Amino acid sequence: MEALVIDPFDSNRWMYGTGATIQGGRDLLKWDTTHNVTLQSMADGIEETAILGLISPPTGPRLLSAVGDLCGTQSPHHTPPTVS
Repeated sequence: MEALVIDPFDSNRWMYGTGATIQGGRDLLKWDTTHNVTLQSMADGIEETAILGLISPPTGPRLLSAVGDLCGTQSPHHTPPTVS
């Protein structure tokens, strides 16, 4: 766990980050009575990766991507850009 936060305007809303995603819930006050909260992904619309490098080799796959947190990918089916 990298961070744990509680919304200062809504004590029921809490989140924690792992470096790979953001988890949390909207029922933190239940902890006082039931000692149980709902855990769900709070990362909708958030991308936690970074493009570290792109190369287009003369042979083999058309594009190689170095992506932070996800290792990398090859993309053999991209069409080349058109020249205008």
